This record gives sequence, C-alpha cells and structure tokens, in this order.
Amino acid sequence: MAERLTGSLSKRQRTVLLQMSRLKHEVDGALVYERGLCFLGDERVAPRTLFALLRLCAISLSQDSHVGGFERYTINSTGEGLLRGAPPPILKPRR
Repeated sequence: MAERLTGSLSKRQRTVLLQMSRLKHEVDGALVYERGLCFLGDERVAPRTLFALLRLCAISLSQDSHVGGFERYTINSTGEGLLRGAPPPILKPRR
C-alpha cells in the first residue's frame, strides 16, 4: 500500500524495467500488448504492470507500434532514472 502512496516501483515493475533496460536494443526489449495480453519477449506480464509503468511515465509507445495490430512499449529516460533511484515525475493536473 505504501508503494502506491509514494509512487515507488513495485518489485515486479522494477524487474520488468530492468529486463527492458538490458534488452532495449533488441527486439525482445519491448513490452508488447495485444487484445488484453502483454508480453516481454516470451514472458507474460500482467497488463496492470504495463498500465502502472505508463502512469509513472516510465515507458513510451514505440514509433513502430501498431504494426501488425499490436502496441509496443519501450523504456524511456524516466524509466532509466527510476531504476537509478530518481523520484517519479510529479504530474500537475490540467486546469
């Protein structure tokens, strides 16, 4: 519960980001989402993990996404910063 309040990464989110960071220059380094299923390489990832990383702005939609009917997400500089221990970004609500 404290993780949600502080915005820190859960163990699973950190594991997924570490794998994405290690494989970022390879095809298997992207989270692939299609029809409610999410995979990182051949490993299944819960969609809630994908959505949590999106809320933290730790991953971005890949430029070649939507090719073949699926979405590809890659780690970005915010995600790399979170792995190094940087605080999550503070998002201000729109007015």
